[in-house]
Amino acid sequence: MTTRTRETVLNVWLAEELRKRGLDAKEESAQTGNRAIDVEVRIGPVVVAVEAKHGQSAAKLREAVEDADGRIDQGLAQCAVAICYPDGATRESLPQSDLLWTVRDGAEDGTLWISGDIDQLATVIRLTPAQLGDPDYAAAALSNSLDEAVRRLSETQKRLLARTLDLPPGKSGSGRRATASWNHAAKRALLVVATAVMFHSRLDVHLSGLRPDLDNRVADETPFTGDWPPEMAHRCAHSDDPISAFWDAWDLILALDYKPIFETGCAALHACPPDPAFSGAIRETARAALAVAGSVASLRHDLLGRIFHTVLDTARYDGSFYTTTAAATLLASLAITENLCDWNDPDAIANLRITDPACGTGTLLMAAAERIRDLAPRARNEGAASRSLIEQVLSGYDVNLTATHMAATTLGLLSPSTRFHNMKIGRAFLGVDDEGDAYLGSLEFLDQNPKLMPWPNAAQTVSQIDTGDEIAQTDPADLVIINPPFTRDSLRHDQFSRADETKLKAREKLLFAKKPVHLSSMGNAFLVLADYINKANSSAIAAILPLVTTTNASSLEIRRYLAGRYHVETVVTSHDPERIYFSENTSIGEILLVCRRWPDSTKPKPPTRVVNLAVNPPTPSDAISVAWSIENGSVESQGYGTVQEWPERRISAGDWGAVQFLSPYLCEKFHELARGDLFQSTALGEVAKVGPAGQRIREAYRRTPMPDAQGRMALWLHDTDVTQTMSAQPDSHVAAKSQYAHRADSYWEQRSTLLLTSRARLNTARLLSVRTDSPVVSSAWITCRPTETDYSDNVLEKAICAYLNSTVGILAMLGSRSNKLPSYPRFSIDDLRKLTVPNFAAIGQSAIQTLTAAYDSLADRTLQPLPHMDSCDTRRALDTAVCAALHIHPETVQTIRRSLSAEPSITGKRYTGATYQ
Repeated sequence: MTTRTRETVLNVWLAEELRKRGLDAKEESAQTGNRAIDVEVRIGPVVVAVEAKHGQSAAKLREAVEDADGRIDQGLAQCAVAICYPDGATRESLPQSDLLWTVRDGAEDGTLWISGDIDQLATVIRLTPAQLGDPDYAAAALSNSLDEAVRRLSETQKRLLARTLDLPPGKSGSGRRATASWNHAAKRALLVVATAVMFHSRLDVHLSGLRPDLDNRVADETPFTGDWPPEMAHRCAHSDDPISAFWDAWDLILALDYKPIFETGCAALHACPPDPAFSGAIRETARAALAVAGSVASLRHDLLGRIFHTVLDTARYDGSFYTTTAAATLLASLAITENLCDWNDPDAIANLRITDPACGTGTLLMAAAERIRDLAPRARNEGAASRSLIEQVLSGYDVNLTATHMAATTLGLLSPSTRFHNMKIGRAFLGVDDEGDAYLGSLEFLDQNPKLMPWPNAAQTVSQIDTGDEIAQTDPADLVIINPPFTRDSLRHDQFSRADETKLKAREKLLFAKKPVHLSSMGNAFLVLADYINKANSSAIAAILPLVTTTNASSLEIRRYLAGRYHVETVVTSHDPERIYFSENTSIGEILLVCRRWPDSTKPKPPTRVVNLAVNPPTPSDAISVAWSIENGSVESQGYGTVQEWPERRISAGDWGAVQFLSPYLCEKFHELARGDLFQSTALGEVAKVGPAGQRIREAYRRTPMPDAQGRMALWLHDTDVTQTMSAQPDSHVAAKSQYAHRADSYWEQRSTLLLTSRARLNTARLLSVRTDSPVVSSAWITCRPTETDYSDNVLEKAICAYLNSTVGILAMLGSRSNKLPSYPRFSIDDLRKLTVPNFAAIGQSAIQTLTAAYDSLADRTLQPLPHMDSCDTRRALDTAVCAALHIHPETVQTIRRSLSAEPSITGKRYTGATYQ
């Protein structure tokens, strides 16, 4: 009985503390059936049940979870937080006590317990609605409904919809291709209607008390005299004439505000002459939108982003990747720090400028707003502080009308009753205008010449839309937060005609002629833009970038550029095999990057904090916990991953190799290896000729079931079930393709008995190099021919093969991988030429003989897959020879081998030391 009383008192204190932090919390909320919630927190329409126990034993943790799950099962709350107070907590100690909590939403099976104080708990509770429901299901359902609505339309109606909203269908074509293009454009137009309907439905609960004094539809300060409030969204959707009903309602709402959302929606409603088909399509669209708006998933901040990328698959040609809310939360938390400004001063907050020049649907801007609302007590409530966020602090640009429309809607949903006629969300013109001039969207800020497109409205057609001669302005930013488009050159601008695509790429070359941007993709161009629009003395860049940005030779100059102008403060990577990315619609590895101006050039910059996550946080509340652990230095102790302090001299030189392994030990040992500290080394390209690449072989040769007159052979495949020893056998006859006979002859002259892998799936790979008895060409391997002539009987080939299959050789190859997918690296010829190998001229004849003898004795012995390398007798024997030849301490190699065998990119499994699996 004493424990229960104590818990009741603690619950009262907890509710008081949560109220101090801006939450609508009340203790011991009695419910039907004599049931009570320990602390009930209301966030809009969401009820969060906080169920608490006094004590942190395993039994108390289990009881708290059972109670929390019970409140969801009973329908008393949409989600719950189970917490456990520490023993001995008092009124005075509670605010600083280490509480344990776990968020429950009725869907997750695992239980992740987080340790933190009440400030942190309040932030987690505030974010719980962002993980409710299934937004993927809601997005898919809306997408299917929009497809049905499009099918109602005639070809003429589809074209009118697209042209009214300035939505190009793509490259010209005929037949099925043309139909698909116009269907896609019409679907984008109907999505504009759907998002306006969803926002309308959210406004309905506020509109009656928001009657405008002045009519915002006219330029002069004209008093508003119309009827109020507008018709509710669900009544419009069920009207006999939904087009007129929504038009009348949205026109009235425009008298209040919300031009970016409803002016564009009205343009879509009046795109086509009214007829049963168009009216039916609008009705179906509206009802589907209301179904989504009425679901619990509509409370998630990532819903509109998921809808956009589900309904409109544009990433192929514009590189638009949807940022997960967890990643956005983590990035914003790291970039927007407590010392950025005085968060108790509304004027200081209003003077902040945060920009996303490729904002998409606004996920990063929303995360920035939530971070500010978390830090600034006054910004948590509607009013002047919320208005300043929308009208002054946040700005975003994108080239996609539908995306910017959804960004405006997303920010509007942050506080539906907030006026935001000065919202700074703009569409930067991408394309070729009527004068034949090419524009690259917001990248044109670099030339002070971007064109911003006005929001379409029903009074103008696309021929009347003026991109304008007025130069767009953007305030110097305190923070540029961005997930830039990242599309390879062959696909970029693929939505335009060939002629326009050529002009756009010519414009790229001109704009970036003297800048550290590699035009194989455009992601780094936005980093240069971010620097350009940032404040000169105190500003930051927070970006989500492909992992290859940290390792590829093509990104070396941008790494040096950033390190020279900023302190590269934090780099976060994911070594979680289940989620190596931070963007939803991609499968490549990514990083989070925070760079901050260094205020005193006379003082050396601190090291860069490189955080390699063992588990990529799946929800915003988990991301918040990871952000706290990064800031307070408890990443390892919490089991989230590892942290390295990478020296500024390495960062400035472009060496960001700390991202390559979860193990800091492996990163450091690779750095020593590449620097020549472990043994006398050189680059493979200095002692051997490497190539041609497998792609060239595939272009020139074809496999044949029988030998041709020339009898050429190849090791075509990298089949780990067949090739298990360093001594390999050819697996294919090959013949030159007739049109490439001369090229095939040239490649045959470069055949070799030593082969290096060009790609390897690390969880099954056994070998990174093999030898054949007779010279061959290869598709999956790359030929390597030592150039030293002082050695006979293929001595160097054998020594190189033994070295590359040893633990040290594997470290050399994986530490230098510059790939999109760490678990499936692809090695280019340039990668292999730079590979660190022993300097055979320096290590001496005896060392070479030791490596050669190891090959001769072990060539026919099976090597186990890399995840089992620590227990592989053959690998151990190779390592013994390498240690003897290169004078490396055996314990060092043993530790490297053990560490490699536990790496997630090698095992394909989450690191076993992580807190949750």
